[in-house]
Amino acid sequence: MTPRSPANPSELTKAVIVAAGMGRRLGAVAATRPKALLEVGGATLIERSIHSLQEVGIADITVVTGFGREQIESRLGASVEYRENPFFSMTNNLASLWFAQSAVAHQPFVYLHADIIFDPEILARCLAAPLSRMAVDCHPCGDEEMKVRVSGGLVESSDKGIPPAEAQGEWLGIAVFDGPTGDSLFAEIDRQLTVSRAYHAYDTRAFNQVVQQGHRLAMVDCTGLPWVEIDFPEDLARARQLFPDPRAGGQP
Repeated sequence: MTPRSPANPSELTKAVIVAAGMGRRLGAVAATRPKALLEVGGATLIERSIHSLQEVGIADITVVTGFGREQIESRLGASVEYRENPFFSMTNNLASLWFAQSAVAHQPFVYLHADIIFDPEILARCLAAPLSRMAVDCHPCGDEEMKVRVSGGLVESSDKGIPPAEAQGEWLGIAVFDGPTGDSLFAEIDRQLTVSRAYHAYDTRAFNQVVQQGHRLAMVDCTGLPWVEIDFPEDLARARQLFPDPRAGGQP
């Protein structure tokens, strides 16, 4: 990867990466190891994300583990802190994020999914933007993407169920939350899990409620920058084309 030096507000030093999922849709390629440990471009997905965070001075990183917890901890060692989602087989990333609350309470933090690979410039744009924000690729969407509605540069909602014709783009799985918005987010996640019992819900369910409560969530336009969310074997193949291994003579 090419080193970058994007702007980083001095108070933003924490990050959360959720890496508890089982990757069932990848089939055999992820049957015995977490998606976060799939290798692309000479490094695992999660190591690439950690490197990008560390390059901009974010060294206080918490990884939420679940499936394959021991493998992730063995690979990353003491370079990060850990929280475990012991209910990973019956929950989604909404619940996984809840387990990181004690690590970032009352403080701004970067939030990433572990099954993505991205150009570090995407992180640079997110750190340089004001407000809490979500990285969005403004492209035509289908049914599978985590689509977003945007008005006046602010995210109104994000959900796979948004009709494609109403979507302005797709959320990449990268966001930044300021302290007050983060606190409201965790309070909403707690409500969703304890009152609504939304164990299988995506994290965006809580994002949408926080926006309805009056918190502003800006869209950071990352259109044209390479990234891939890896859910299916064809996603992994595409990621390896976009981010080839430099040891094989390609450019990351």
